[in-house]
Amino acid sequence: MLGTDPLSGLLNRLFVSPLSQGTSIGVKFLSSLVGLCAGVLVVIGGLIATDQAFTGISLGTLLPVVFLIGFGLIMFILAGGLWIGMEWAWSWALILYAGSAIGGFVAGIQTVDYVPLLSAGTSGIIAVYLYTQQDQFKDARQQIS
Repeated sequence: MLGTDPLSGLLNRLFVSPLSQGTSIGVKFLSSLVGLCAGVLVVIGGLIATDQAFTGISLGTLLPVVFLIGFGLIMFILAGGLWIGMEWAWSWALILYAGSAIGGFVAGIQTVDYVPLLSAGTSGIIAVYLYTQQDQFKDARQQIS
């Protein structure tokens, strides 16, 4: 929480929403992007699953599509948790983005390609940002009481 002078009060109203238990605009923006990507994954997976070319194909062939839809739904739940400031969402997002940064860095070095390195850099920046925002995320038991 910022200080009590008028400027701090204005900054507090601009960057910390009272509806989300103190989650900043940056975290809300990040959770919105995660939710948007999750929605895209679910829609693409649904379109692939209902495509005429996939009807009548075995379950083994549709397994990646089911995985895509499931991953999209999990990301959507994660985005909701980040939006309201849940500690479990912060933990999982930090693990996923740090893992993505490490994986992208390794892939970029192995393939000598800049795209995985850019992805690793972006994921790393997001992981560092989430780590610096740790105090905004509270345990669910603290939010209920």
